[in-house]
Amino acid sequence: MIIGDPYKFAIDMQKIEEWNYSGDNTFLNGVLLFFIDGAIFPTEIRTATLISELEPLKNVLENPIIDKRLFNMEKGDAYMELYDLTFPENDADNNYGYHLTPASLSEDHCHVFCVSDGLKTRVLGAHLDYLFDRSRHNLENIQVKEGVVSKEDVIRIIKYIDQLLEKR
Repeated sequence: MIIGDPYKFAIDMQKIEEWNYSGDNTFLNGVLLFFIDGAIFPTEIRTATLISELEPLKNVLENPIIDKRLFNMEKGDAYMELYDLTFPENDADNNYGYHLTPASLSEDHCHVFCVSDGLKTRVLGAHLDYLFDRSRHNLENIQVKEGVVSKEDVIRIIKYIDQLLEKR
């Protein structure tokens, strides 16, 4: 079931019964898809271990970092700055507070970030190419997708995450 507006930001998370052992709810294997501005992340189906992927996702959505400068910045520039905060090239500490990317998306080199202005949450995502020689993604000429959602929309997504985790 898709929760949210796929032309802004939405999530589809489904337990796939055939991917789970009967009676074992340890992992809750399924699929997890993000929709941002009409684009789907990841581009291929990946097995998501929902138990371990949904809790960190929920925490970032519940407590988005408020930064009005980043929130109002041009989407490409904001994305690059958020990427550099999360994955700095120097020895600086990583700041995962903006990183909304579950492992199943990261495996497909999709990285999604969020930032708030205090009232709304801005979600920015892109499909990236990995540069093995640099141990970083190529950020040149990327197509950044963005969606801005209200607190109410974020709360609906969080409630659905809670329902899925409780049903396991």
